[in-house]
Amino acid sequence: APLLEAAGVHGGTGLRAGTIVTPTTARGLRFLGRAGPVRRSLAARDKPVTGVYRDREGGLWALLDGGLLRYDLGAPFTEHGTDTGLEATGVVDVARHRGTLYAATNQSAYRLRPSDDTLATFERVRGLAPESMTRIECFTLLSDGRDLLVGTSNGLARRGGDGSIEYLFPDVPVYDLLRSRVDSSRLYAATANGVRLLTRTESGWTDTETYLPGLSVKPRSLAEADDGALWVGTPHRGVYRARSPLRPDSVVVDTFGTEHGLPDGPVRVARWQGRTIFGTSTDLKRFRPSPTPR
Repeated sequence: APLLEAAGVHGGTGLRAGTIVTPTTARGLRFLGRAGPVRRSLAARDKPVTGVYRDREGGLWALLDGGLLRYDLGAPFTEHGTDTGLEATGVVDVARHRGTLYAATNQSAYRLRPSDDTLATFERVRGLAPESMTRIECFTLLSDGRDLLVGTSNGLARRGGDGSIEYLFPDVPVYDLLRSRVDSSRLYAATANGVRLLTRTESGWTDTETYLPGLSVKPRSLAEADDGALWVGTPHRGVYRARSPLRPDSVVVDTFGTEHGLPDGPVRVARWQGRTIFGTSTDLKRFRPSPTPR
């Protein structure tokens, strides 16, 4: 769509009645109808929007390059920044864990502390950064109901129910996390070295120290299809599809790039309304078994 070509789309999330809201670099939030036209736009204080998250109250959180904005589509929105404890200049992910909202930023991870008489404030999650560092870049958050997993520039961290921090594996940046819907005991981690596998046991997540073959491509985002195929988005090399990823010894990897309809530049994969979608620098695309993303 012409209105999206110059906007710089970063994925999207679904709302009611088939509407999808897409964060953009240049034009705030765009609300798209099922057939594609832009229905509504929301400004974001002239800041790039890198992601969007819908909370259980129906509010939309815009992840900014410099804070957070929460939109209540029927009421005024609330802005969170340095004045409410969010010290970071870039928010890249948010997640709700055991009733508390967490934000991943380029400084650390933060948790929102509600207040009965004042505006809710964010506080930094302690213990993520090594003692020699004052900050640590956080890229992704995943709640499994018991623990909060945090992908950082220093590895994959687990925050227990008592607030303790344990690194499941260190020294390898983790950019995205995905728990398989086909096999909930399997967790995929998009790392700087490829897609790493973890398994769930009675004691929690265990690192298998195994990478999916054929995917050492600087993965940045992950999405799983209904048949269990794993889609992998990259910063500059198109997308990859790993078939039979639950059996690492028999994985088949397909590559899709400009010759299949994708533009140059980063591609972010996500799941929306039961299908995989592809956020690119020009627009959103979907996959057709031609096999050409369109």
